[in-house]
Amino acid sequence: MPVDFIKPQSSRYAKILLDFSYFEKRLIFDEYVSSNEEGRSLDEDFFAQFTNYLNQFSRMLDALFSLLHDYMEYAERSFVNFNLLDRRYVKLNSLKCKTLFLLGVVLLLIEAKFPGLIKERIFVAIYRTNMNFATRKFELLVSILRNRKENFESCFQHIQINETYVEQMINFLRYYATQQPDSTETDGFTNEKLMSMIYVCLFFKSDILHNQFSIMRQIVDKYFQSDYIIPIHLELTVNLMLKWEPYKAASSTLQTEIKAKRTSMFNSSMSTPPISSQELFNAVVKVSHFEHKLKQSCLYIIAHKAEDATRLKSRICNIFDQIVLLINSQMLQDCSWN
Repeated sequence: MPVDFIKPQSSRYAKILLDFSYFEKRLIFDEYVSSNEEGRSLDEDFFAQFTNYLNQFSRMLDALFSLLHDYMEYAERSFVNFNLLDRRYVKLNSLKCKTLFLLGVVLLLIEAKFPGLIKERIFVAIYRTNMNFATRKFELLVSILRNRKENFESCFQHIQINETYVEQMINFLRYYATQQPDSTETDGFTNEKLMSMIYVCLFFKSDILHNQFSIMRQIVDKYFQSDYIIPIHLELTVNLMLKWEPYKAASSTLQTEIKAKRTSMFNSSMSTPPISSQELFNAVVKVSHFEHKLKQSCLYIIAHKAEDATRLKSRICNIFDQIVLLINSQMLQDCSWN
């Protein structure tokens, strides 16, 4: 990523690297780059230097909008099975959950790679080269790319994926979490995968995080009794205590669980004999070994992140292909679709 978009104050293009404040003073800015010799020269040099990069980012935004638009249409048309215990649809529902989860991961990766005002500056530069954005596309992209005081995940609800569809996916994850990791019905969902999936999916229906205390109590009891640092992706890890802080039901439920666990640990420690020096030494050796392995893993991940991105794209395509095959299968031919 060009450093000019990261630190515009140190760039020679600082005067024309604007965030979304551009839309509030557009006439003044456009006059500067069209009527002022300095502004015109800066503008020409800027686009001569960054046009290729902006075109690449623009293609990514086009692909993102197409993905979101197609997924919203699919969710609207999707067959809704209210009987979550109907085993005929477990495979289909698991694929739907995966696609919703991966959609959220794509958005989180964009935020991780282009945090804060960086996205705004790049989008404004792209917008100035092509102002013929359809209204829906413009509004959706601005909602996703806008820098916000609240968590980035709060933009998920503005994507407006069918609420019934999202609620069904969350309920599916709630009630099928007890499947064994080798179960073919959940397509190999491990508990760690289920944790990350329900964490992401909940943001598409944030009312649960805000107000549904009983549902959050069940989710925390089932998934997050002991794990508060959740791996979402190879390069994404979240702290529930920080991410859920703005959400009343989620935060309150998690804090209650943490307090209960601390009390239990304190009571347990009072009855535990002191650790010996040899045991302490062995523990330090294990921690050192773990840190060494962790560093090796991190270096490997960084070296292969491009390959991982390609695999993620392939997974999304494969999952949609499987959904299409399931929809066309004999099992679903007699079903009615909304």
